[in-house]
Amino acid sequence: MKYVVIFPKVALPYPKSTPILAVKRLVKTISSSPSLFKSPRVTKFGSSSPVEISILLGDGNGAFAPQKTFSTGSGSVPISIVFGDLNNDNQSDIVVANSLTNNLGVFLVHYEADFTQTMSYSTGSSPHPYSVVVANFNNDNRLDMAVVNSGNDNLEVFLDYNQRTFTSTTTYSMYSNSHPQHVIVADLNNDNRLDIATVNHWNDSLSVFVGFGNGTFHTATAISSTWSLFKS
Repeated sequence: MKYVVIFPKVALPYPKSTPILAVKRLVKTISSSPSLFKSPRVTKFGSSSPVEISILLGDGNGAFAPQKTFSTGSGSVPISIVFGDLNNDNQSDIVVANSLTNNLGVFLVHYEADFTQTMSYSTGSSPHPYSVVVANFNNDNRLDMAVVNSGNDNLEVFLDYNQRTFTSTTTYSMYSNSHPQHVIVADLNNDNRLDIATVNHWNDSLSVFVGFGNGTFHTATAISSTWSLFKS
């Protein structure tokens, strides 16, 4: 059974301080009962907790080479992965959110030479990073990172990647007990600047961070997900 979830209209702050209707309606199809999104599910990890990621390179014909595995560290439990060319060498690098070691793992991959440089970036004390994205938030032609920390109810943005470090980190708070679990990047208000939206699992809401185009964002605008359900 499928359901369509419709979020109501909401006015978002515009970077030039002029209120606009940035999000008119967000429609999402859920392939399972919406009750799953009402009751948090807790997973217990033991000695067999995942500590690596696997990459399978495609040959362009629908087949894949044998997997390559990369360790994410003891007890790390990687939970989100994205690709992006962080160091501008025309090869996709890997960013992983490690939920139990509270860091982002970055793998600078040289696929042809089968060589990898690995770095990690702390996300603070007990934040449990849950979802990560990469995008150019400050228009410097380099990718930046953004991660939602479910344990600390915040969004963390890493800017200005240079010589294997991010020189600027900014944290944006959300409502207490929101427990964000997913993050996306898009230009929500058609101003040619990237914005960020998060899905907050425990308080049934979205948080929208309107971007200024220089790597900084407006404080969070909360959108309640009072649902209207329609069978499809």
